[in-house]
Amino acid sequence: MEGIVKSLIPFLVDGGSAAVIAVLVLVIGFLVWDRIQLLKRLSESLKQTLDAKEAEKQVILEIIEKYHQGNLTMVQAINEIKVVLAAIQGRLL
Repeated sequence: MEGIVKSLIPFLVDGGSAAVIAVLVLVIGFLVWDRIQLLKRLSESLKQTLDAKEAEKQVILEIIEKYHQGNLTMVQAINEIKVVLAAIQGRLL
C-alpha cells in the first residue's frame, strides 16, 4: 500500500488528468481498505453475539433441566405421601 502511494505522488505533483486519476485511485484504495476493516469488525461482533447466544441457550437448557428434575422429585414425593396416607387409612379402619 505504501509503495502504491509513493508511486502516485509524482502524478499528484505534476497535476493534470494523471493527478485526477491518482486521486481517484487513492480514494478507491482507501474505500477498499475501510470496507475490509468494517467487515473484520462486523465479523468479530457477529462472533461475540453468537457466543453470547450460545451461552444464553446453555443457561436456559440448565434451567429447563432443573425444572424437570424438580417436577420429578415433587411427583415422587406426592406418590410417597399417597402411600403413607393409604397405610395410615388402612390402620385406622
